[in-house]
Amino acid sequence: MIILFALGCLNARAQYVLDEARNQSNLYNYARAIPLYEKAYRKKETAEAARGAAEAYYKQRDFSRAESWYATLYTLKDHTPQDEFRYAQTLIRNAKYADAKALLLKLDTTKILKNATLVSRMIVSCDSATYWINHPLRGELVNLHQLNSSKSDWGAITYNGEIVFSSDRPTTLKMKRPFFRNSNIKRETYGWTGDSYQHLYSSKEKDSASISMFDTTLVKEYYHTAGASFTADEKEMFFAGTRYIRKKAKFLGKEPFYDINIEIYYSHWDTIANRWGHPVAFPYNDVFENSLGDPFISPDGRTLYFISDAPADGFGGTDIYYSKRVNDTGWTQPVNMGSDINTPGNERTPLFDSNGNFYFASDGRAGIGGLDIYKASPTTNGGWQVVNAGAPINSPQDDFSPFFKRGYRGYFASNRPSGIGSDDLYEFNALLILEGEVLHTKTGAAINSAEVTLNDLTKSTPVKVVTDADGKFSFTLSMSTDYSLNAVKPGLIASAVESFSTVHMEDSTVIHRTLYLNDIPPVVPVSPVVAIENIYYNFDKSNIRRDAVNPLEHIVQLMKAHPNWHLNITSHTDSRGSDKYNLKLSERRARAALQYLITHGIDESRLTARGYGETKLVNKCSNEVPCSAEEHQLNRRSEFEIMKKSGGFRISDY
Repeated sequence: MIILFALGCLNARAQYVLDEARNQSNLYNYARAIPLYEKAYRKKETAEAARGAAEAYYKQRDFSRAESWYATLYTLKDHTPQDEFRYAQTLIRNAKYADAKALLLKLDTTKILKNATLVSRMIVSCDSATYWINHPLRGELVNLHQLNSSKSDWGAITYNGEIVFSSDRPTTLKMKRPFFRNSNIKRETYGWTGDSYQHLYSSKEKDSASISMFDTTLVKEYYHTAGASFTADEKEMFFAGTRYIRKKAKFLGKEPFYDINIEIYYSHWDTIANRWGHPVAFPYNDVFENSLGDPFISPDGRTLYFISDAPADGFGGTDIYYSKRVNDTGWTQPVNMGSDINTPGNERTPLFDSNGNFYFASDGRAGIGGLDIYKASPTTNGGWQVVNAGAPINSPQDDFSPFFKRGYRGYFASNRPSGIGSDDLYEFNALLILEGEVLHTKTGAAINSAEVTLNDLTKSTPVKVVTDADGKFSFTLSMSTDYSLNAVKPGLIASAVESFSTVHMEDSTVIHRTLYLNDIPPVVPVSPVVAIENIYYNFDKSNIRRDAVNPLEHIVQLMKAHPNWHLNITSHTDSRGSDKYNLKLSERRARAALQYLITHGIDESRLTARGYGETKLVNKCSNEVPCSAEEHQLNRRSEFEIMKKSGGFRISDY
């Protein structure tokens, strides 16, 4: 009887601890709930205690400990299919793709219909993640350790020459402690994480010594302030926040349990007071019903994109919506961005870059892990084409809050285990890469030790590399640039010059080019009269066209056969455009022709080049004179004159 009484007391104590853990979990105080669940499980090994600990760690994004508890829960006979689903999610976030896939394939999705679509996408992820990890984007990934702390740091954007970001690092500035008990906001530290609340910070570039709170007045009014977004003129700021508010009780003295959800606010810069004005609440905030967050304001301040967990027209957890400004204070009813963007999972942190590409994070698509970053491009039928950003931007963990100006270049946040804190800020600069090989024209054999020259047609200094044993070469390219490419090797001659452009090209792209070299043909004796063709250019361009290769190669052979010759290059434009601009354009054309000859073995001391703009037209097509495209083409040219060292003469006089 004494033993039975003691066991009854232990069971009662275990139930008491479990009840308290459940209460703390219901208030989202996971930092307090976790030790209670673990204590309850030690007293009595129940599925509820193991599940509570696993879920709490998962919500805190401590996936290593979450996996351990889900593994324990999986061994208990009264675990559920939903437990198996969450276990598989945790395994994926810990990069255990094979184990996760095996678990998902056995999962009875008829018992979790709500997540059936996600299960199929997770199975695909287990296969595709390995490919993405093994085929990463070419670029530079850097942890911004100067800005990161041991806590959560995310949401980096630029403002007024500084970097503004969100962090829950410790601070001495604290909100007054509220006097009500049943809210999930009730402490100087956030019960969900056990850390401080999220606040906005700023730093001068990447200087850790300059980090300070962005606006201390916000801390007095809001618990969380995070996810800032600014208009292009930097006169208006949007942010997410949680504020001090109390829900009215139906009966006197009976305070109900309630959640305080996230809201969106915006503020205008007061130029007279030199500070941000009092924040205005977004009219569709619904603090007791659902959350609105992750605001992104369009550069013109007319469209606000944000996330919401409103269930009425949503596809899953949090969806992305937009609302348009109709006047200084009014906003249209929020519109869900639709199934091209939103999934049964969670979508977060929307952003548009300067090219009109849309970026967001999601855990509801085939990806590498938890939240992955995606890029969506508009289609001709008004929809969106969505692609995974791939590794190393994405990882098995959560990757979110992209701030890319154009293409995959800029900041994002991740809680990958290699970081300093729970979430870290990273910078990624994707690269445009040129790769290729040099081959023999007739045999197709690789040519090693060939000198390959990349000419940026806006600069005078080329970049050179030498091919390896397999004839391979590579260059890193700049965006929005016109290039020419050629190869030389003693005893061989190039068959063509490659011209290409990176204008309108997204970064993280690999361009491939093959160059050919051939045997030098025997030099034919020069006849008394030698004709050299002009070469021509496209409108407003200075790159060497393919049809200019043969005339230039002819010049190369003549100059090599006659080492006492000197060549004068004169380049011209048509009359369209200003005189000043055309003069500079003709100089670029002269330099491009000059550079071609230099890279093909002609000493620069034997060459002169000059641009004349539109001053030497070959026809009537001067300013305001209507002319055909063919007539204008005749003026966009380079001409060549050969002179002996002892004195000049026209080639036709030779």
